[in-house]
Amino acid sequence: MSTPFHTLLALDFDETLAPTYQFSVPAWDDFLAQWLVTHQIYGSEAEARQNMASFSNPYGCSPTFIAHQFGKNKAFIESFYQAVSPLILIANIAGGLKVHPQLKSELLRLQAAGYYPVIISQGHRDFILPILPHLELADIFSPLQVVDRAHKRLEPHGYQLAKALTAHLNLTHFIICDDNAPNFPHAKAEGYTTVLIHPAPTPEARAQADDHSPSLTDYLGTLA
Repeated sequence: MSTPFHTLLALDFDETLAPTYQFSVPAWDDFLAQWLVTHQIYGSEAEARQNMASFSNPYGCSPTFIAHQFGKNKAFIESFYQAVSPLILIANIAGGLKVHPQLKSELLRLQAAGYYPVIISQGHRDFILPILPHLELADIFSPLQVVDRAHKRLEPHGYQLAKALTAHLNLTHFIICDDNAPNFPHAKAEGYTTVLIHPAPTPEARAQADDHSPSLTDYLGTLA
């Protein structure tokens, strides 16, 4: 008889589960600069690069930052993600993206112990789902275990959606592992225990989390 699941183990994707930024950011920034000129936000790519703030803004999402600056709606943000996702997929595969060699074995161990893994990410499904087979994780995370574009810093929908997708499992505990502490207030409001995954967090970031670990694999190793 299989072990019943008791805990939702939610994992952020970029920089928590997989070190994607090394490959995603250059492709992302190149396309975003072009996008902002095409959509007449800026007059040149050089001007766009000076003002687009990349991921270094309160939203952790450059299109969201631009949308708020210029009064654009959510469709402006989502259309960019739809357009850029195939490009960052190519960049990560070409760059040889890999996860920690012990990650899969830890996830399999925890599944057998009653933890139900899901991904909650600001990334787009057109990037996350195709990269999972490349990382040999497609058998861990089915499409129903991937919650994308949750706008985690702006609204609690992603955390609510993960609970709704797993309501039939009658889970009693909820954990979110993420490298960005500003995502935690909404997660905590939905009853999640928050775990900051970062090798050297600031004291302010650490104070926002219930727990901290330098890497996801290290944290998973503490769970029984």
